[in-house]
Order: sequence, then C-alpha cells, then structure tokens
Amino acid sequence: MKGFVFYYDYLPLLDRLSDNAKGKLFRAVSEYSATGARCDLSGIQDDEKDNFRTLFDLIADQIERDAKKRAEVSEGRRRAGLASVAARKARKGGGV
Repeated sequence: MKGFVFYYDYLPLLDRLSDNAKGKLFRAVSEYSATGARCDLSGIQDDEKDNFRTLFDLIADQIERDAKKRAEVSEGRRRAGLASVAARKARKGGGV
C-alpha cells in the first residue's frame, strides 16, 4: 500500500494535541502505514501522551481495517478476472 486515508472524523480529536504533537502523530501514522512500526512516545509531553496514544491507536486500527478491505476487494477482482478468462476460453473451445 502506498498511503492511507485520513478521515475527517479525526479532526475534532486533533484539537486535544499541540501542533508539535500533531506533527509527530502524522509522522508516526505515516511510518506505521509504510512499515507497520508502532510509534514511541519520546518527545511527546506527558500531559498529551494518553490522547496521542489513543488517537494513534484509533488511526492505526482504521489503517488495518482499510488494508484488509482493499485486500478482499483485490482478491475478489482477481478471482473474477480468472473466471472471466476461463469462461472466454471455454466459449472459444480452447478449454481452461
């Protein structure tokens, strides 16, 4: 996967973080999407760590759900394509 969806639903939750923490969250979520690596909380103020972790976990879980859904759709399309090729070959008398 080359990216992730950032849903508008997250916007009100971002208000709980400082601009610095928002930047770190974006970086952490981007890295998670690319590598699967969980973030560390170094550089996050103690009073923001709970909100940061909650928001990161929420977004990471959504990334996983979206990736699973994309994989299911992709597999369904792959199978449909194979079935279509087999059906065309069968109609032409070429067998499977």
